[in-house]
Amino acid sequence: MDPNGNGAIILDSPQTYNGITYNYDTKEYRNAKFVNELEKHFNLEYLATYFVMTEVFECYDSRGKNMMMASWGPQEENGDYIWYPIFYDIDTQLGINNTGIPSFEYYVDATIDGVFSTNDSVLFNNFYRNFKSSII
Repeated sequence: MDPNGNGAIILDSPQTYNGITYNYDTKEYRNAKFVNELEKHFNLEYLATYFVMTEVFECYDSRGKNMMMASWGPQEENGDYIWYPIFYDIDTQLGINNTGIPSFEYYVDATIDGVFSTNDSVLFNNFYRNFKSSII
């Protein structure tokens, strides 16, 4: 545990990202790890495209329960798998909920307004916060 009493767990070994060394598993460490290791696990351009499509077409369930992940294996020998989000059924889009009732207006900013059914997605919240310029 953190000797300062913050409750953070000590990492097995110190990790350095962008010149900052982390000794504890903190919110800052996890964010730095996400930013620096995202492309080891996801295709950045594809993830941004999927994000934009869910936003533009108001696919309210497609960042969670109506999303599947696909992989075509590691991109390099002994490498990590690269994952691609893909649509599952897209029954909620263009402001219509899964019963066919219009629920959202076209001007809703689903990400900012937090109206996605999975607006607590760690992947997409971290992605939006840290890679907004890639999304734009």
